[in-house]
Amino acid sequence: MKNILPYIIIGLFLIVFYVWRYRLAPAIEVTEIKVKTNGAPASLVEIEQGNLLVNYYARWCGECLSEMKDLQALHASGKVKVVGLTDDSLEEITFVQQKFKITFPIYQLVGTLKDEGVYTIPISYLINAKGETVKSFLGAEDWVSEEMMNNYAAWLSLK
Repeated sequence: MKNILPYIIIGLFLIVFYVWRYRLAPAIEVTEIKVKTNGAPASLVEIEQGNLLVNYYARWCGECLSEMKDLQALHASGKVKVVGLTDDSLEEITFVQQKFKITFPIYQLVGTLKDEGVYTIPISYLINAKGETVKSFLGAEDWVSEEMMNNYAAWLSLK
């Protein structure tokens, strides 16, 4: 038993580290998100205001692309404004916009997803009009399910 105990402790430490680093939604400060507009860096809050669902994604991520249709439907519903953030090239952003008929804004990050502390995608943050993150979502969601549609207003009024 004595010989196994160190391995159990190391294993538990690695599990906790993995969950902390790769599966928990990192905290974001919306005022610090820098995106490119017309090739120049700008703060996301200077461009987009109000209640936002900020969605980090990448074109190579199948789970990310699987929720694009629902994100577009949510944006079109007017419940919350959807904003896409990615480190994809402009060509890849255009491809996604055209393929899924996206009308919500998608911005190219100044840095990479990892620079933003994003290691697992898709990841989304619901941000109220005050710029406070009120809820985070890790993984693809059914953004227009009855349950989700009924909860946006309550979530946005949390803080």
